[in-house]
Amino acid sequence: MTKTSAADKVVEALTKTEAGAELARLATEIDRHDRLYYQSDAPVISDADYDVLRQRHAAIEARFPDLVG
Repeated sequence: MTKTSAADKVVEALTKTEAGAELARLATEIDRHDRLYYQSDAPVISDADYDVLRQRHAAIEARFPDLVG
């Protein structure tokens, strides 16, 4: 049996602990892509893929507002 990571789960299926870990992971990944795009002018993902990361981050924050901040 394979273990499902928080990154593989839909937002509605995340536990609060998983959501916190996923928010941290997404923040790190988004920050990396921001630096690559804005500072290095060397993006490594498409705008659409970047938007998916931002949308997932926003959806988790909306579902778990007490984790924001």
